[in-house]
Amino acid sequence: MKLPKIAVTMGDPAGVGPEICLKLLQNKDIAKICTPIIFGSFSVLTQAATQCNLDKPELVISGLSEADKPCVLDIGGIDLNELTVGTVNAKSGYASYTYIEDAINAALSGQVSAVQLLQLIRRRFMQLELTFLGTLRFLQVRHMPSVFACFNTQARSGQFL
Repeated sequence: MKLPKIAVTMGDPAGVGPEICLKLLQNKDIAKICTPIIFGSFSVLTQAATQCNLDKPELVISGLSEADKPCVLDIGGIDLNELTVGTVNAKSGYASYTYIEDAINAALSGQVSAVQLLQLIRRRFMQLELTFLGTLRFLQVRHMPSVFACFNTQARSGQFL
């Protein structure tokens, strides 16, 4: 049985998103019910794994048809030399925006069944000189004006989805 593919955006490369995504990739209970695909940067995830003493991603894909187990779609979006963990800057904000755009486009084209966004930070969008409407309103206005649904999820004690 093919499991549904779920696009999970990495969030801000300078924030906690990479660590959360690494833990998600190792969650065997989640892997039984879906195939999470991290839309983000493999190099950022690898750096975070080293810094947080976590396992590095096992599978990196270049196309969504390759996703048959939890993996990373390496979009890049930011060079490690442009990244300072814990520091707000426009480049990490733009990378976050890119991950969201790509994940939503994958959902709209039917390549993934759903999209899970990590928290967006208003300051990132302000640095990009974009109007921040809030995560949900952004999705509705930008991508799904006529049909819009949201599932609220929280990560607690290592539990995802």
